[in-house]
Amino acid sequence: IILIPEVPFSTEEVCQRILQRYQKGLTWALVACAEGANDPDLAKRVNRNREIVRKICLKQGIDEKVVDTIVEKPEIDAFGHYHLGGIAKMLANEIGQRLKSSIAPYMPAGISFGARYVQLGHLQRAGSPTAFDRMLCIRFGLKVLELIEKKRFGYMVALKGNKIKFVSLRKALSKIKKVPTEFYNKLK
Repeated sequence: IILIPEVPFSTEEVCQRILQRYQKGLTWALVACAEGANDPDLAKRVNRNREIVRKICLKQGIDEKVVDTIVEKPEIDAFGHYHLGGIAKMLANEIGQRLKSSIAPYMPAGISFGARYVQLGHLQRAGSPTAFDRMLCIRFGLKVLELIEKKRFGYMVALKGNKIKFVSLRKALSKIKKVPTEFYNKLK
């Protein structure tokens, strides 16, 4: 199951799809959840719970700065975008709670159902480099030297097709790139 920010999802639907797998004898499921993926119902409940905890803390006289560390406020990056992490952990907890008893009859003897999450981050990007990766680094490095020689600052190098190009940082950061919904739906 692949969850992306461009297409809201339903935790209930995710749970049903996982349950169906177990009912067919497939005793595992993998959910790839992109940062920013959103279940509107789950988000409402989480935000409501955060607000309740926040109000209780403030009524108890806890300093607002301390409350902000207890009740996580969304972080904003250098470009003004919200840091959207944390959905995978919440989703894993929800799946575990919702499916624990309904999947139990389909589990192998002596094994109980559980949902875990792994935040890939650097782990995902830290594999052994291939020959292509090594050559690409050399090509990028040479193009960066060309940028420096031409004193073209505010640019980055990018791979477009099989060519290394200069791209204005302003242009690269001017809009958020999204997965086209029709592409996602075809693969679904």
